[in-house]
Amino acid sequence: MNGLSQPGRDNLAVLLEGASYLFFLAAGAVALQLSWISMDTAVRLAVLLLLVLLILAWKRFDGGRHPCFLFLALLVIFQAGRLVGQVAAILPDPFRIELQTAVPFDVSNATAQLTVCLVLLSAICIYLPCRWDFRPVRLKIGWEQYWLPAAYVLLALTFPAVLYKNYEYLNYVRTHGGYFAIYTDSQAVLQTVGFLPRLLSLLASNTFLVVFVMERRSRLLFAVSCVFFSSSLLELLMGFRGKVFILVLTLWFLHILKTGKRFRLLPLAISASLLSLVGVVVAGFRENTEVALLSPLGFLSAQGISMQVTELAIELKQAFHTHALYYFWNEFKVGFYPGSQFGPGQLFANDLSIALNATAYDLGFGTGSAYLAEAYIAGGIFFVAAASAFVGLALRFLHKLGGHFIGAVVVAVVMPSIIYMPRCGLIEPVSVGTRNLISLSLVFPILWAIRWVAQIGWHRLHIYEENS
Repeated sequence: MNGLSQPGRDNLAVLLEGASYLFFLAAGAVALQLSWISMDTAVRLAVLLLLVLLILAWKRFDGGRHPCFLFLALLVIFQAGRLVGQVAAILPDPFRIELQTAVPFDVSNATAQLTVCLVLLSAICIYLPCRWDFRPVRLKIGWEQYWLPAAYVLLALTFPAVLYKNYEYLNYVRTHGGYFAIYTDSQAVLQTVGFLPRLLSLLASNTFLVVFVMERRSRLLFAVSCVFFSSSLLELLMGFRGKVFILVLTLWFLHILKTGKRFRLLPLAISASLLSLVGVVVAGFRENTEVALLSPLGFLSAQGISMQVTELAIELKQAFHTHALYYFWNEFKVGFYPGSQFGPGQLFANDLSIALNATAYDLGFGTGSAYLAEAYIAGGIFFVAAASAFVGLALRFLHKLGGHFIGAVVVAVVMPSIIYMPRCGLIEPVSVGTRNLISLSLVFPILWAIRWVAQIGWHRLHIYEENS
């Protein structure tokens, strides 16, 4: 120990820390299997370990200044929310399947036990690669300021397309059965505005992220963000609460990346409570149902319904295992094709929805997916561990990218789909990230063209003034 450098001692500490977590998990699994502890006790211990990892991710990553912190937070919400609900005495049985079924049913004890173990195993395997050799990064002002005026021009030119597209989408959705038209008739929804407005809208979204990364004047940045979020209100009215909330988290992360500040836990908890209230209202609005106000813990329990996707993947693995590679291939195409083009037998989420309630699926209801579920049906426990470790490495890579301008922009367009993986498929972030990076590649040539045109215009104006 005395002969090791500080980085060496830190990495050794990470190894010991990881070994202790894995020993805790293995010991708990054995004790549960041998009935030395009850399932209730196992759930309490699991929630305790998840919260410890989340708090450590905030503390060890310089106040949560790492994508891993956001990923673990969403993992707790979407894959362990119901476990928290049981500990808080809100849910009597977090493992009872209520997702897309008129008659709730129970899974086997082995499935419930394995579900808890997979959530914990994944959290550990994601946390450890991010913890290894961690170094804080901060985005400093650099050459990118040269492009800021051109970025504002491009944003001003393309932002009307965002408002037009979202308004037309909202109008179509509200006149064709509500939120579920997005899934039952996605091709028609897209055709309401055509290709060019969609392309301009995508350019505007990426340009806004570029502006957000570059702009350092807080008042101007606040004003621009408020204007851009006016379009997000239309998306909220359509029912896209997840998309909007993930965008808020991404912008918050970019803010602390630029300022070197930390996530403050109390404001974060208050913000989460307020967002939970908004989320309940949006859910009632999009589904035309009465709004039942829930406490933050009640909302957390409700969002944890995604854990049931993992449960069902374990319980019904044999029904989906042979299609796993086909699911992955089609999932890669999700970012480039309308969702309604993927029918039964093409995506895990679709097949699971049909298995539970085919009638509800035809009406637009769906279970969604989860990276844990898809990893398990593809290769079992070991593939879950390997996939989770790969996600940890991806988050580590994103963290390192955040130290310079281009890398921070890549983080802005790629990170949202990755941290949302507890509620989406294993390959979907690759698909969405590829699409976003392709569209992002169009932004900088246009910025260069705007600068070029502005310089020619300025030069000619200067010559005209001299001749006059």
